[in-house]
Amino acid sequence: MRASKIKWPLKTTVEVDWIDSCSMARWNSKAIYEADATPLQCRTAGYLMKKTGKELVILQSQTSNGDVCASMVIPLVCVTKIRRLS
Repeated sequence: MRASKIKWPLKTTVEVDWIDSCSMARWNSKAIYEADATPLQCRTAGYLMKKTGKELVILQSQTSNGDVCASMVIPLVCVTKIRRLS
């Protein structure tokens, strides 16, 4: 099948900046936990499958027959920026 004839199910790609939760699972002093417990800034790019008032669903891959793979759900309250790539 020629690439120009394929009807891809998802058209929009986005780059999303978001804040992740953090956790530590080791014994340490309370002071170290207080100092190290910092959420990380993250950036994800992919196909936008869905955006609701509560979440974004980003996909990594899609096939020409409509199958999709490797989803990531990001709570909208964690999103700091969305940039459309295409």
